[in-house]
Amino acid sequence: MREDGRKRTAEQLAAQRAARRDEVLRVDRPYYGAAVPVNRGSQQGKPLPKAIEGARGVSLRLSGQSDTRTIAAAITAVSDIPVNIRTRYLVGAGEDAKLIEVPTGTRMRVDYEGPLSRFMDRLAARMDVAWIHEEGAITVDRMVRRDYRVPLPTARSTLSSELGRATGTWEGSTILSLSTTRESNPWAELEARIAPLTPTSARLTMLRTSGRIGVFRPPSM
Repeated sequence: MREDGRKRTAEQLAAQRAARRDEVLRVDRPYYGAAVPVNRGSQQGKPLPKAIEGARGVSLRLSGQSDTRTIAAAITAVSDIPVNIRTRYLVGAGEDAKLIEVPTGTRMRVDYEGPLSRFMDRLAARMDVAWIHEEGAITVDRMVRRDYRVPLPTARSTLSSELGRATGTWEGSTILSLSTTRESNPWAELEARIAPLTPTSARLTMLRTSGRIGVFRPPSM
């Protein structure tokens, strides 16, 4: 190992001296060019196959502006991975449960070569969808469900205060009193603040007893 290092050092020094004398350097190994950098996307679920995560993993070129289903068919054609598009969801519980459909009406131009995960991230940002790779298939979701823990008191609180003052003599004194009552309901205040930010297609559920907020929303919300 030491001899090999000395040999490589001597070769590098000789090459530097030759370069200073403007001599021709002959390299005894072929040159294949610089490595192509790979800029992958995020990992959603299980990793995608390495064959389609390289610098030239997939090549997608579609004419004009394409919708989600056209792009999904193109992805399956070049990767052999099924792509499911979910736009129907069951919201509510019990008798109030109902099936709603939230379509994806956005279109985008597709001219891409690279890792599939990076393209899926671009698709998600452009179409306002979420995607995940599980059990050998990619699922594209128009809506997502998320729960957020909120460290607020689970019960209302009431604060009362009284202020009194006596005037006049002891026999004919008059008592002036002032009482105030304040009620604190942080969950109602939080709901009032979030409601204007919730689009019509989203659903907001305040789970006060468990200290959570359930949101059924578009990924961009």
